[in-house]
Amino acid sequence: AGSQAKADEVMTWLIKAVLLKHKLLVHDFLTLKEGAQIPKLSCKDIFNMKCVTGNRVTIEEKEFGGMLNLRGNPEDESFRLGVRRALDIDLPVQPMKSSRNERLSCFWLAPDAWLIVTSLDSIDEITTNLKKELHHQHVAMVDVSDARVALRLSGENARELLMKVGAVNCNPLTFLSKKIMQASFINVPAILYAQSDSPQVFDILVPRSYAEFIWQWLADAVEKISVTFNSREK
Repeated sequence: AGSQAKADEVMTWLIKAVLLKHKLLVHDFLTLKEGAQIPKLSCKDIFNMKCVTGNRVTIEEKEFGGMLNLRGNPEDESFRLGVRRALDIDLPVQPMKSSRNERLSCFWLAPDAWLIVTSLDSIDEITTNLKKELHHQHVAMVDVSDARVALRLSGENARELLMKVGAVNCNPLTFLSKKIMQASFINVPAILYAQSDSPQVFDILVPRSYAEFIWQWLADAVEKISVTFNSREK
């Protein structure tokens, strides 16, 4: 049973790799030992997405993280208290709000939905803690760690680049640090997070299937708006 499960996991990895145009060697699979962890597929490796920088702006892919969709009733005090005990943060209950501690961030997505972003190593523990505290609640939890890619724009011109390229309202008077925005970014559903105002740092979470498209659009648009950059390996 264990060998069959490993074979199924390897086959799933192979299919993902082929679909994502990842160049893998056969011996990468044949040399996997029993109990070995299947490596995560990074878009910067799959599509050769390099960190690009120039004219006081940098575009890069963030490291892989864990993401968990959580749904529940925010008007239920026992639900809010359970989440606080599990995550050590208060759920944001207003649009465009987020909560954060040293371990994770929590984004408001809808009146009864949140996205929890943490390290990949912590996602299982956080899910377990939530299940323990909310086992008596009518809630839903879905691990969506593989669903999105996070691209980061940083630097003095980051906000201007974001507005010109994505045609989204990132007014510095309203889209402040720690706020999130759900928008159509280049006709792709995305979550924008203002990580910091000084220095300017913005994270763009997009569906993984659109990662290469968004990256290439950013590079092309940067040239057209007269902001130059030089590619370099991270």
